[in-house]
Amino acid sequence: MMNFVLDDAEFCTKSLNEIAQFLKDRENTAIWYTDDCGLADIRFSPIDSEPLLAAGKLASLRSAPAMKFSASDEAYSDSIFAPSCGYFGSSQLLRVKGNIYPVGDSAIRGITRKLGLYDVHWNRMREFSPAKLSENLNNALDAFGNNGSKCTILVEDEKVRAFNGPNYAICPMTDVMDMMQAWIRRQCPDAKFVIAYANHNIVKWTVDLSAYTKQILKGFPELIANNFTPAFSMRLSHTGDSSVAIIPSLVAGNVYFPISKGLNVEHTKRGGSAAERSDAMKEAVQKSFDGIFPDIEKAAQEIENLHKITVENSHTAVLRGMKSLGMPKAQCIEAAELFASIFPEKATAYDCYMAVVDAYTFVTRDFPDDYRRQFAAADAVGRAIVVIDWEKLGKDVSPFNW
Repeated sequence: MMNFVLDDAEFCTKSLNEIAQFLKDRENTAIWYTDDCGLADIRFSPIDSEPLLAAGKLASLRSAPAMKFSASDEAYSDSIFAPSCGYFGSSQLLRVKGNIYPVGDSAIRGITRKLGLYDVHWNRMREFSPAKLSENLNNALDAFGNNGSKCTILVEDEKVRAFNGPNYAICPMTDVMDMMQAWIRRQCPDAKFVIAYANHNIVKWTVDLSAYTKQILKGFPELIANNFTPAFSMRLSHTGDSSVAIIPSLVAGNVYFPISKGLNVEHTKRGGSAAERSDAMKEAVQKSFDGIFPDIEKAAQEIENLHKITVENSHTAVLRGMKSLGMPKAQCIEAAELFASIFPEKATAYDCYMAVVDAYTFVTRDFPDDYRRQFAAADAVGRAIVVIDWEKLGKDVSPFNW
């Protein structure tokens, strides 16, 4: 099994077997605290900000008679917060039922949400004093834990990686992979696995459906004429806005880009126990696979509808849209300049959208090995259809600077 301990660890592969084995290896060592885990049962403590003291602190943790600390030196050191020495960890340990774990960065958002805080509060208190951060977190635990409030905690790769509420429905990523492969065998055996990427926040992979272009895009001859072919991506997460998402995509050349937010199955389900919630979650994910082809067709229709929308001041509208999506500036400027050379004044919303796609292709060109950046830009392309009102942006004639 590969070492995936560091908070910024990443994994990328073009092999279906490798990503399947990667998920299996991680889940085999994962620990879930579910129904019997209350906020009153957990406690935060600070990690000393002096890296030179790490060895002594580790020895003390490992010799404590009442608590078990089994994380590696690497996991502990990676959780130290000492920016002047190059350490940017969470600064916190979490005690859960007699075990102590370093807190991974991916769990911070879940912790702050559950305790009524914001990420910025964590960051400011961590910079001021890890001990004060622990004190404030424990005060929040006391306030919310008095009423018997529960939580769901994932320990994986030696750290706390996710912190969710009591109704969290666990759906193992290996189960999702098995469901997808079974669906492919039944519905589209000629589909091709393209690439997978994983960090501690998300796991994502892409499947090419170009063999089924005529079947899926039969109602969209222009997309076929422009050599677009269908695909879909799977996006899985246990952190933040966690869900299992099936995202319809199109392929242009060798570039795969999402065309909608997709089918999202949230990790919150009704059920009296973690096992019942998990079963409900798995059932919902299983059903969502039947919506892949219709969802691609629906998203393709939304793209076609963009042809009907005229956008004034189209160059500025494109820049405003791309900035609002949070895409990298340099690649957006390049795409916008190319766009302006073709559409100096008016354009359709479809043309504006394709400029966003161009910006994404420039990101993949300029950062071929930066998969985190690529996937963030791909998500922006998916939002470009759902959240951007191109016609409204074109009517905004106020000065724009980026």
